[in-house]
Amino acid sequence: MSWERGTFSVWVLAEIDKQGWKASDLARAANVSKGTISDILNERRRPGLDVCVAIAKALKYPPEDVLRIAGLLPPDRDLGDLSIRQLVEVARELTEEERAELLEIALLKLRRREKQSASPAPREERP
Repeated sequence: MSWERGTFSVWVLAEIDKQGWKASDLARAANVSKGTISDILNERRRPGLDVCVAIAKALKYPPEDVLRIAGLLPPDRDLGDLSIRQLVEVARELTEEERAELLEIALLKLRRREKQSASPAPREERP
């Protein structure tokens, strides 16, 4: 398992930006010190197992994915789309009722897409 300089810090910065957060917001959400996050972002320190798991929980990612990005686990070529795994991680934190609602929304979107692809394309009128 190798740690590629810059990869994890760039990823964390992108995730912080996606959330509209500052580094201190991530530190608070992950329950780690601001100094730890700062050291990781400035590459003065490699992320450890506990910090990666805390960051994963704060950002709603499966810990395994964050550990792989940090170079603490080997890559797994068969994991599939990261956004799908993130959706599963978020769903785990929802109540049964909220998961049912989320599933309804997903099925509604799927039916809508199937309906759109099944309907014939509009014809162009000729002059």
